[in-house]
Amino acid sequence: MEEVILHFLKTHCDWSRPVLIGLSGGPDSIALLHLLLRCAQSLPLKLGIAHIDHRWRPESEEEACLLKNLAESFHLPFHLKVLDPMPMRGNWEELCRHWRYQFFTELAKVYGYQAVVLGHHQDDQAETLLKRILEGASLVKLGGMQKEKVHGDLVVWRPLLGIDKTKILGWLSKRDIPFFVDRTNLDPTFLRGKMRSSILPYLSKEFGKEIKSALLHLGQESEELQSFLEGHLRPYLEKIRRTPLGVWIDLSKDFPPTSFELKQLLRYILKGEGIGFSRAQIKLAENLIKEKRANCCLEVGHCQVQFDRGSIFVEKKNGGSWKAAWELIRLPLEDIKGPNWRDVWQGKFSAIVPWEEDYRLDLPLSAQGGWLNKWWTAHKVPAFFRWKFPVVWQNNRIVHEFLSGKMKLKRDKIKKWAKVTLEYSM
Repeated sequence: MEEVILHFLKTHCDWSRPVLIGLSGGPDSIALLHLLLRCAQSLPLKLGIAHIDHRWRPESEEEACLLKNLAESFHLPFHLKVLDPMPMRGNWEELCRHWRYQFFTELAKVYGYQAVVLGHHQDDQAETLLKRILEGASLVKLGGMQKEKVHGDLVVWRPLLGIDKTKILGWLSKRDIPFFVDRTNLDPTFLRGKMRSSILPYLSKEFGKEIKSALLHLGQESEELQSFLEGHLRPYLEKIRRTPLGVWIDLSKDFPPTSFELKQLLRYILKGEGIGFSRAQIKLAENLIKEKRANCCLEVGHCQVQFDRGSIFVEKKNGGSWKAAWELIRLPLEDIKGPNWRDVWQGKFSAIVPWEEDYRLDLPLSAQGGWLNKWWTAHKVPAFFRWKFPVVWQNNRIVHEFLSGKMKLKRDKIKKWAKVTLEYSM
């Protein structure tokens, strides 16, 4: 096991920054601590210890004191967080997991820890995989935990994922290293306890063979599938355009040929924006793309995802505004070209327009833009965008717009022209 840890550290560790150990006091994290201490004898490895006292058990306070003494005996920094389970409502396991990772993230930020290293092992991986199967995770989400994972602003390391639990216990026993036994690990009140004490043993017994290896094999193939899809769908993902206004990808002319690929592409696109669609929403989004439906919106919380004729839009909610700069010019009429909504979505563009002293830029009013709405519809301008972008007004009349790429005017009667540059900014 020491070779496994040494190889992991040499591959991942920045020796100039310390590493935080998430120490519960159980056999897995205790073994991890001693393995890292052994590595620190030959490597410039700096360590710190973090412990969370969940107060689920009467003896947890005493255990926290013993772990503090253990850290001091090795001259390691010790960080303690005590939770109060009394006000907790809902899923205790998920709530405590949230608080643990928040604590680790705070410590990493304050003390410069490059990562938190945890003692998850092969048996934990099998439990995670079975849990995801029973929850109905998609095929590419059955990969389980990873040896290195970014969790928000926190880097998480799990170097023991390939090690069997019995091997860890044997390593500790051979060296007479003590550890705590947390009885809640087998308590059927908690899902993790139920998985270990009844579900996995029952499945193995009834199936007639150990199922852990089958679960791990399935997880490995899921990771391989995800790796394949990421490469296979990369040409589509490279079409994503991120601008000050938000995110846009045009799939109107080319999208994956199978439902499986298209649904996974949609998940990748939305995940990149921090959006999680339900299965029903993913299926609906797939149909909206295939049918090139116009002016459709799907909502998740406070976020809106717009679908229009095969394109997907996610607007930024940043409260920015458009700034305009005008410049009078002389230009042959044949050189005049109008921008369209694709140019506008970039967040900055220039346009050549007629010029009158009383022209002004302002948002269109739908009540006064009946003809304009029909004009935009004819030129396939996304409906959600139409009334959010300024037009040129003269008195109470709209005389020019920038979204269609066309100019609805008699050019031979225009005496003055101006170049207007618009930029979206905070």
